[in-house]
Amino acid sequence: MNLLKLASHIEQFVAASDDMSLRIEGQHCVHYWNKDSACQLCVRICPTQALTLTAGEITLDESACAQCGACLPVCPTGALVGFDDRARLLQSLSEFPSASAVDLACGAPPVAFSDSTGDVTLQIRGCLAGLGPAAYAGLVALGVERIGVHLEGCAACPIGQLCSRVTAIIDAVHALIDLDIVVMFDQDGERAPKPMHSTRAARYSRRALLRRFAGGGATASSLVTELNPPPVDDRSPPLERRALLRALEHIRPEQRISARFFPAMTASAACTACRVCARVCPTQALSFEGAEGCFSLAFTPTSCTECKLCQELCAVDALHFVESLAYDDAERFVLLQGALKSCKRCHTDFSGEGELCPICAYRRRHPSASVLRLPDNAT
Repeated sequence: MNLLKLASHIEQFVAASDDMSLRIEGQHCVHYWNKDSACQLCVRICPTQALTLTAGEITLDESACAQCGACLPVCPTGALVGFDDRARLLQSLSEFPSASAVDLACGAPPVAFSDSTGDVTLQIRGCLAGLGPAAYAGLVALGVERIGVHLEGCAACPIGQLCSRVTAIIDAVHALIDLDIVVMFDQDGERAPKPMHSTRAARYSRRALLRRFAGGGATASSLVTELNPPPVDDRSPPLERRALLRALEHIRPEQRISARFFPAMTASAACTACRVCARVCPTQALSFEGAEGCFSLAFTPTSCTECKLCQELCAVDALHFVESLAYDDAERFVLLQGALKSCKRCHTDFSGEGELCPICAYRRRHPSASVLRLPDNAT
């Protein structure tokens, strides 16, 4: 058997398997729980109107999709899945361990660039709007001190309106990390095309591939591996948030900015302990505990992506977002504690006045109407 030829075929297979087109996982979308949800972040960001909200459901027109990836980091619940440019970017940088300054270019760069600011220019598969703050934080965790962002071609690009999204992401990065980012908009005269390192091709050596498939372990460096969160099956923050948190853990404290970035909220005494907010929270940022006649509602800011589903479904308007928190202050805390009592009619635990839970009290006041109770096994 020709092992070198086999490794070449395996390399091509890995590259092909990573070429994942955009798809929607509807069970993770906020519209799955609330058809009337106001969330349309992906629809608004899409430069080709490939994503639309129809009858309370996000739909994708694959023929119109430009595979730019801009919708991926903005989805608060990870309902959109596609090619992970961030992971491949970090993997590619590991080939240049001495690079402290990096330039970033999109998959369709202009003929001529401005002067390079980095040791290497990395060209991603899609649009730079598909790289959220997690990508920049990951680069810093790998030792990058300066990033040049090439936007010279945005003016002539069919989806050039995403240029404003790239600058908004950079502003978010500056709220998290002390990082020198140079944004280049204009071409400085006629220049020859610069050599670029494409991140879209698989970057495994044949020897490393053979070692991997023979059970010899991962090919990427240990740090790159740690920066790439493993897949999850249950409710959790989307990939962008999980990757950002991992990167921040590996960034020196003096490099982190104390600006407010992570959501914070309060809960009023109007809360009836119905548990709906905790049951529907797609990232498990809210958790409810009840025992021995008492309850507590806790909140984890780093898990919250502010999808506002909890607010939309709170029948008594008890939840409110307040001023955001810095990374070092974004610890889990208890929003509300209170006493529980059993409903005289349905025996459900609740908090509030009277002998009936809010649902039974409503049904007593409105015999011909009804209000649904979320099942106890809702996930």
